[in-house]
Amino acid sequence: MRLVLLCLVAVVGCGGGATFHNLTIVNQTARKIDEVYVHAPNADKGASRGALAQGASLSVKVKGGGVEVLGISELVYVDQKVRDRPSASQVVEVTSPTSVVFYDLGKEPPGLDRPGIFGVAFRLLKPAAPEGEPSE
Repeated sequence: MRLVLLCLVAVVGCGGGATFHNLTIVNQTARKIDEVYVHAPNADKGASRGALAQGASLSVKVKGGGVEVLGISELVYVDQKVRDRPSASQVVEVTSPTSVVFYDLGKEPPGLDRPGIFGVAFRLLKPAAPEGEPSE
């Protein structure tokens, strides 16, 4: 019993082996991202980590392992009648310093093929075709 207690104290005293890594989140869209969430998969998303202006980035320390990154865009005016607040998310495995780059589908920035960089695409609504014209 004393040996088990001693081992437990040693593990807790060493931080339980949790390794933290830097996660950088980058906005490569043409608009502001109002809310950014970083949380364990299938867990409550908690409070927003902040907002990202176009071209801006933020860094957070996360425990190694799987994390979900969720970005919620500012309101987008699709046409005179339609408004949208697009969101995009991805679960990534963080084992070293990692970057998540938000971008708009069809406008993929260069560099997403490098190790430790994950692209997350927003899918934007297209304006409806005017009446009398065929839609795509």
